[in-house]
Amino acid sequence: MANNKRKKEEEETEGPIETKKQKSAEEDETTTDNNNDNANPKNDYVESLPSPLRSYAQKALDPNTSSAKRIDELELNLRSHLFTLTSSLLKQQQQQESLSTEDTKEVLDYLHDVPALCCHLIQTCRQHTSATDSTTKEKSSSPYLGMENTYIKKIPLLLLEDTFDTLPLSIIKTLWEEPKLGINSSIMPMLCTTHKSIFFTGNLQACKILLIRVCNKLLRKLSNRGRDAQFAGKIMMLLARVFPLSERSAVNVLGTFNVSNSTTFETREQFQESAVTAAAASSGKKGIPTLLEYDFYQTFWSLQSSFTNPNSILPGATFKNGDMNPEMEGFVKDAKTVLAALEGHPFSDELQKRSRNRWLASRKRPLQKSKPNDIVTKTDDTTMDIDTT
Repeated sequence: MANNKRKKEEEETEGPIETKKQKSAEEDETTTDNNNDNANPKNDYVESLPSPLRSYAQKALDPNTSSAKRIDELELNLRSHLFTLTSSLLKQQQQQESLSTEDTKEVLDYLHDVPALCCHLIQTCRQHTSATDSTTKEKSSSPYLGMENTYIKKIPLLLLEDTFDTLPLSIIKTLWEEPKLGINSSIMPMLCTTHKSIFFTGNLQACKILLIRVCNKLLRKLSNRGRDAQFAGKIMMLLARVFPLSERSAVNVLGTFNVSNSTTFETREQFQESAVTAAAASSGKKGIPTLLEYDFYQTFWSLQSSFTNPNSILPGATFKNGDMNPEMEGFVKDAKTVLAALEGHPFSDELQKRSRNRWLASRKRPLQKSKPNDIVTKTDDTTMDIDTT
């Protein structure tokens, strides 16, 4: 009887002990698997990238190399492949009279995928940093750690700068104005709006200065500001969306103005002759607007002198006893007159529709083969660069 009781007790004690051993072994296996997963992560996003971007991303996540070396190698590979794409695009332009959307699609796809990859590396690095424990062993197991780096954030802008440096203005305009994957419609909103917190929020002065430098280079390519006024306006609107009004680079710190830029307009006699000629030419035609009087014509164009040299209406004592000085008072009066006239004569629906159709037609024009005029040369036109200091 005593032997039977002992056997039952041994069986009861051995069962739980074996169960505990099995559980501890399973826990050891799971921790080992987790460490292996961190060392060699199976990332669906990286696997979905096109070639050769997928191989570049895989090399950047190699845990056997330091993060600094991997970031440097990633930048070199990305920029080298971009030069390959732009060289191929230039060869196609020389062989063809015009380039289609399909010809530029590969470059645009690449410029779109690279910022997405950089955002993935930075966001995943933040997730792994917040999820890791305080032990050094677990922190060093993830290859994403160290990827939230200023150099990673600068790579998309560096690729845009290389694109603008290597391609002529005619191709740059097509890449910029492409409706779906264009630089202005897709790539810049991704950098400056969707992921603004990654690239431009905080003390990321390097990214801000790089964007200003890229836009300045593009503005210098516009040798004829009158012909490319719309394109230059889009670049300035992009900068206005990214930077606040208080940004130092958007302020005329020194208070210098191009005083030599004077606007000449017709005298009263010349205006009356032009009015008579226009009235004779428009006789019998419908929809001809009423001709303006010379007083409004003179008021409208005389405002340009104040805009060219604001110091002329801002002497040492601009306000005296709460009242405006005569120069400022005259400027405000003329400005109110012009604004009231513009508000009282809105554009008709037909004119707005016609202007919109003309604008859409200009965007759908095929890219013509670049001419010698597209080569950037120094001209007498002065370009107002944005101060980066």
